[in-house]
Amino acid sequence: ITVKLEGYQAMTVNPPAPAVGVNIGIWEDGTFIPLGDDQGADLKTDAEGKATVSFFEAGTFILTANGAVKDSVLPWGAETAFEADCPVIAPCCIITVAKKANPMKATGKNVNAKAKKKTVISAKKAFKITDKKGKITYKQVTKNKKITVSKSGKITVKKGLKKGKTYRIKVNVTDSGNREFAKVTKPATVKIKIK
Repeated sequence: ITVKLEGYQAMTVNPPAPAVGVNIGIWEDGTFIPLGDDQGADLKTDAEGKATVSFFEAGTFILTANGAVKDSVLPWGAETAFEADCPVIAPCCIITVAKKANPMKATGKNVNAKAKKKTVISAKKAFKITDKKGKITYKQVTKNKKITVSKSGKITVKKGLKKGKTYRIKVNVTDSGNREFAKVTKPATVKIKIK
């Protein structure tokens, strides 16, 4: 979002003067807080007083200005003007920032397990994850007493399952997201063939 700040000339029709010493910030519970990373945003201002605000986090922000501009003032009865600060009276702008949709994709693979001994399968062998933006966690949906999926995606297959049979285990894969991308959960099915 771009905010343009302009000063003015009192009692004249001259073009607006560039803003001087004006801060852009967030209005929180009656307190003005200059913009910075602590508010989930960044501010860049050019020489003409145009400010560009970039938001890094989702939320509702009340954006406003605080400070003063220099103005040439000619008091009644005076012959010469002098420079004076003209306080900024800035309206508030309420901005709602939403995170981008997370593009993470999760696919289950085909893996093998042994019938006569315990088999441990790593998440890397069992799942294909692409375009992740944050921390990946796993939650087993299909219940099976002999097949378990840990939060880290490790699959443990206990011995005793029938040789030649294939088990389909559905797992919800969650990407925690980051400051720019939202959290997302997507299903993936791993096929486990017992050999």
